[in-house]
Amino acid sequence: MPQQYKLITQRIDNNGDGIFELIVNYKYDAKGNKISESYDTNADGKADYINSYTYDNKGNLTSYILDTNADGKPDSRISYTYDAKGNRISEISDTNADGKPDSRISYTYDAKGNRISESYDTNGDGQTDYKYTYTYDAKGNRTSERYDANADGKPDSIISYRYDAKGNRTSEITDTNADGKPEYIISYTYNAKGNRTSESYDTNGDGRADYKYTYTYDAKGNLRSEISDYNADGKPDSINTYAYNAKGNRIFGISDYNADGKPDSIISYRYDAKGNLRSEISDYNADGKPDSINTYAYNAKGNRISESTDSNADGKTDYIATYTYDANGNRTSEVYDYNADGNSDYIATYTYVPIDISASLSIKNNGSINNVISLADGLYSRELNNDILSDYQKSALSLGAVNNLT
Repeated sequence: MPQQYKLITQRIDNNGDGIFELIVNYKYDAKGNKISESYDTNADGKADYINSYTYDNKGNLTSYILDTNADGKPDSRISYTYDAKGNRISEISDTNADGKPDSRISYTYDAKGNRISESYDTNGDGQTDYKYTYTYDAKGNRTSERYDANADGKPDSIISYRYDAKGNRTSEITDTNADGKPEYIISYTYNAKGNRTSESYDTNGDGRADYKYTYTYDAKGNLRSEISDYNADGKPDSINTYAYNAKGNRIFGISDYNADGKPDSIISYRYDAKGNLRSEISDYNADGKPDSINTYAYNAKGNRISESTDSNADGKTDYIATYTYDANGNRTSEVYDYNADGNSDYIATYTYVPIDISASLSIKNNGSINNVISLADGLYSRELNNDILSDYQKSALSLGAVNNLT
């Protein structure tokens, strides 16, 4: 099993003045599950709000608790329960943490573990307000979805699915008012290898396709063409064609936007002997002259070490990204020069440590590095000076993006 690593601190300098505007600290339990995220939104050393998580002994998330002012008292809570097989059977939201549920979602499953119902109690009164039910065939393919808008036991809309003997979905039929008459139908066909060869869309349920896409493949299963018929009259309206080298790497893509047999744009791809992509050359009007060029380089292990863009194919680089790696192939840095003027506009540096010793994340805008180190010691952390485990600089990183860097 590959070694795992955990992030314990993020520090953000939004304007590159050397002052942190946001610090996010993470804590983990002995199994590596995240148990808290604390946000210091003005970098004064005090948490301003905290997200906490609890788990059962199987590692299933059992609660998510939000403390919006970091006073140690929960302000909202979501609780989760599971059956003996680990299937989630309920989600209960207590939006003001007063111990009374404000909404509930309940799930049921069949003997094979397929979810067969979702019931929604939107005000926590114990009564279902709307419900979804699902059916499956013997192979576990979902065959229907029924929506009961007021939980009276009668479906208000139905989506049905059909499959061929190989389990490929052949149709999706939507009956928006559950009157037995389809309003929308999507049909699919496949070749003997299971590659999808067509998609037909009947947008009013009259049994006739309103638009259609068809696909062809080479003997190796590589996509050779995509043909769009926007009014399903049997005549192509646009065609994309692709070709591949002996190793299966795509070497060009040609777009014929009006299906007149003349290419309108061409993208060519080149590779090194190991199959790594070395360049993408775009000819936007198919006049035989490149309009933009992307170039890539790799180290001996096949890790990409640079990307450069010549956006108007004048021989001058307009954008550069470079990457470095450690001996294990982990990416240790990303440097972005957005206008290729030789000055870094975005820098991300990483150092990797085992799951029981977690690295810090330091974020700045101007490429400078702060001497910060953070080591996980059980559920606690301590800071040392004059060394760096991990730094991450990013321009204009939003709080929402921070939440995803876990």
